Amino acid sequence: MSHYFINNHADDDGSHEVHAVGCKKMPMDKAYLGNFDHVEAALIEARKDFWQSRGCDKCAREYRTEYRAVRVPVQKVTMT
Repeated sequence: MSHYFINNHADDDGSHEVHAVGCKKMPMDKAYLGNFDHVEAALIEARKDFWQSRGCDKCAREYRTEYRAVRVPVQKVTMT
């Protein structure tokens, strides 16, 4: 188990990184998420407040996810 934290400030892409204790990229302004067995559980907790959360590329690279804007087509419905 490890203690996990989330960066309170978003990166340029709008996501917040989740870090494990001991990570060299740990930010100064962070919030404590809790003690978890895996970063995946920490990400679930992080996404309650910061839905665009991802694992740090140094300490949690197996769960690093990228976000991108996706256009969803809208279907117009007409009433007859």
